[in-house]
Amino acid sequence: MTVRADMWRRGAILLAVACLASCGRRETAQPALEAGLARLRAGLAADGTEADLRAAAAQLETAVRRKADNATAAANLGIAYWKLNRYEDAARLLRRAAELNPADARPLEFVAKVYIDAQQWEKARLALDQAFQRTTDSPRILTAMSVAAAQAGADALAQEFLVSALEQDAAYPPALYNMAVLQRDRLGNPAEAAGYFRRYLSAAESPGAAAVDTLHVALARDAVNALAKQGRRPEAAAATLPEPKPDRAKGKRLLAEAEEDVRGGAFDSALVRLKEARAILPDDPDVIWALALLYDRHIGDQERAAALYEAFLKQFPDDPRLEAARRREAESLKRARSAAAEAALTAEAAGTGTAGQPDTGRALDLWSRGLQYQNAGETEKAVAAYTQAIAYDETLLSAWYNLGLVQKQAGRLRKAAQAFEQVLGLKPDMAEAEYMLGVVYYDLREPDEAVAHLERALRMKPDHGRAHLVLGAAYGLLGRKDKARVHLERTLVLLPGTSYAQQARALLEP
Repeated sequence: MTVRADMWRRGAILLAVACLASCGRRETAQPALEAGLARLRAGLAADGTEADLRAAAAQLETAVRRKADNATAAANLGIAYWKLNRYEDAARLLRRAAELNPADARPLEFVAKVYIDAQQWEKARLALDQAFQRTTDSPRILTAMSVAAAQAGADALAQEFLVSALEQDAAYPPALYNMAVLQRDRLGNPAEAAGYFRRYLSAAESPGAAAVDTLHVALARDAVNALAKQGRRPEAAAATLPEPKPDRAKGKRLLAEAEEDVRGGAFDSALVRLKEARAILPDDPDVIWALALLYDRHIGDQERAAALYEAFLKQFPDDPRLEAARRREAESLKRARSAAAEAALTAEAAGTGTAGQPDTGRALDLWSRGLQYQNAGETEKAVAAYTQAIAYDETLLSAWYNLGLVQKQAGRLRKAAQAFEQVLGLKPDMAEAEYMLGVVYYDLREPDEAVAHLERALRMKPDHGRAHLVLGAAYGLLGRKDKARVHLERTLVLLPGTSYAQQARALLEP
């Protein structure tokens, strides 16, 4: 079984339809809009038919023609097109709805669902990133981002998004359910999976909880019973068990699938598969060579390509591709330096809006470009794009935040701190910015500053598991072992079965 995308979709569709419908304007489009919504609800019901969806689309098309600026009609027509597998038409209408109602993140969430169904993972991720910038404290969107990552086979990234969702709301049922499935089916942690299923049932069945799908409640109960029968593996025995042998057949299969993806132009999917293959087969020259070529020829990340060619040269000095690797490493390094220089010049040339006025539209375009660079691993180009976006609108919070992330990734920690400080100047209650400042100061080995920011983050979000982890580590640097233990043990409670729990456990060891 895979991570359940359907849990995110069910309820969300009807909820969005109902909520968007309440925003409509009673103009000449209203009769067609109401008729279209009625048929759409019928089509989305368990016994709905394609005929219902086609009828809904026809009515909603009439509503859109009569009132082109009606976000409700555009959004719901997009949903109808989506369910009819008209993916590009669906995305176009949903984006129009997003433009008509800039405060509402839900049309962009539906754009992501469309692209997930179309298996266009990069477009889905971009849409969800854009939705998240509209409402940064949304466990719903973070859970959706985890679904997109899981569908693309990026289990570690899916877990990261679910961790963030549960830091926003520790009792958010969809995040708990999907984390349970991820732990059980992808990460091989049955005990942790059972714990998350129990937390899901507790949240779903608590008084005043929002309605959840009864199917998932039943599945969660069955899962808890099945996992209980399996029992927990003895901890003492686990230490003496031999390390599992790498599944070479799986690694080779992933390599073959990635090569097929490359031939078909599905570079995003190929990257996911090759990263997983390398984790399984770190000593396989064909995997590293294929990954280097992907970054070099198709993704355009010359820094990573050069690093992989260098790793290839060191690991496999007798491989017949050695000379080609040397040549390609030199070419990639040259292109990387050229791109960095171009990015620096572009950043210096960034201007502002007319007569010094902010140009938010231009800033958002540049932010979107920066996000694409960031997702592709092109750090310097992302820095340049975000810097330009800020030049056009210095109040664009998402550009400052992402600039902080890429500056940290590039190792420019002081500049990262400055960017996150700007975020807090615009939004003082953003716990994630306080957390990131704490991480940056911890990396700078300034534990007092780290503690101050992490404590503020936890006052805003007491269940922020990653903040507890870094705060525990910072207190450890200060020699305050008792306080360190409190926060590290809290990480174990909040984030069982994750890499953060493993780090906390390692720090707790004497």
